[in-house]
Amino acid sequence: MAVQNKSNFNITSTNGYEDFCLIVAKQVQDQIKNKTDSHLALPAGHSPRGYYRLLAQASQFNEIDWRQVLCFALDDYLDIEEAQSFQSFLENHLYRFTNLPANAKFNPRFCDNYDQLIAEQGGIDLCLLGLGTNGHIAFNEPPTPPTSWTHSVFLTNSTREANKDAFVSGNFPRIQAGIVSGDISHGSLEAVPRRAVSMGIATILASKRIILAVSGEHKKEALKRALYEKPDTDCPASFLTAHSNLLVITDFAFGN
Repeated sequence: MAVQNKSNFNITSTNGYEDFCLIVAKQVQDQIKNKTDSHLALPAGHSPRGYYRLLAQASQFNEIDWRQVLCFALDDYLDIEEAQSFQSFLENHLYRFTNLPANAKFNPRFCDNYDQLIAEQGGIDLCLLGLGTNGHIAFNEPPTPPTSWTHSVFLTNSTREANKDAFVSGNFPRIQAGIVSGDISHGSLEAVPRRAVSMGIATILASKRIILAVSGEHKKEALKRALYEKPDTDCPASFLTAHSNLLVITDFAFGN
């Protein structure tokens, strides 16, 4: 594991996906241990499955107490069946294994003013993000401005392509209840929703801490652009470098 200290962010490069998941899970576990009423912003997708599995296991062994935690989904699809939603993903991969109260699970699909809700609850303590190959964070597709708050968005084809292995024709998910079965390499692009709702860049930057957890060496160029080039709407992740408490974790060797 390699650790780099930059002027306003740190980078931890781990030795593969397993170590990556261990580091990310520990960050979340330590956050809750140090502040039992932590407010978390959580992603769905491919990369989180491993560290959610570790968090679920720790919760089952009573190593994490979620009773005072609030969880806010970063984003979600629109125009889908509930079983295909990111809220269901979080429920199936994490929430159901914890003692997180039912009224502590928030989602932008079910709120008219998500930013006001977050502010009224005291803000986000830790925002956990993934990274898209086009530089998107949450569902903030290029060219999302840094002043954006929670908003609806039309997904780019590259994002829909990256997510298609969770779908098959007929809008039925291949992945349910945290179990992957069969070949998931032939998902249907047509079945992937075209619209979504997402925390905005300003929503994310208002968090006290941000972890950008990047899995997959194919995202290296997007990460280099985000961290080392001038912030630009064509790479929404580039605005993260303005945050005073950013930790980047990768499962591949990374440096500038």
